[in-house]
Amino acid sequence: MLLIAGERHIARLIEVNLQRAGIRVTVCYSFAEARPHLTPHGFDLIILQEPVRTEPYESANGFLTEVYATPGLERVPVIRR
Repeated sequence: MLLIAGERHIARLIEVNLQRAGIRVTVCYSFAEARPHLTPHGFDLIILQEPVRTEPYESANGFLTEVYATPGLERVPVIRR
């Protein structure tokens, strides 16, 4: 599972609870940091906990467009909060 969160303390709470449930979690704090992890069959779920640090002119919608354009990730569910 890929967790993208702008606030480290919230990301840590989510990460710890998911790991206790036996879920492997990769945590990123920006879209730029998450991009290298967008590989086919890399994740079965993406959680996008906003606000996320962004580069100028970058948005969550733009990032999600990239996710869904990545072969193998077209059907990965996204929870956006």
